Amino acid sequence: ILWNVSNNYSINTYAVFTRSRGASDSLNMTPDYRGKLLFNRKTDFAIGARGTWYIRDRFHFLHELNFALRKDGAQDPAQMVKMSLAPTLVPNGKRDVWSRPHFRLVYSVARYNQFAADNLYSPYLAQTGSKRWGHYFGVKTEWWIW
Repeated sequence: ILWNVSNNYSINTYAVFTRSRGASDSLNMTPDYRGKLLFNRKTDFAIGARGTWYIRDRFHFLHELNFALRKDGAQDPAQMVKMSLAPTLVPNGKRDVWSRPHFRLVYSVARYNQFAADNLYSPYLAQTGSKRWGHYFGVKTEWWIW
């Protein structure tokens, strides 16, 4: 859902739910055709909101808060809450969430539940090891190709 609150602010909200199950009768792990054990049932859920503050025509400030959950088989769910802040340069000067290109400086902080931390349920945790908190700094660019 996109709501353009004013000429100075917009907010997007979103939710995604996916539940999948393979052909096996198992509700947890089952072997594939090579004998490798895989989860036969998965559930993913995410909900969040992203605000865009149009500080100037060419400078926007994005901020986002989201919650994500993943449950594989009969395991406990892995959960994460993340907040991101992203000052954004918009060369074409349009006050629109769909305006591109975007050049962003991004800072995110995430909190993982104990199961996610212990089982390294994110690329960040796979690199840094088991932690309850994650911090991300980066630069992103995005544009449409047509």
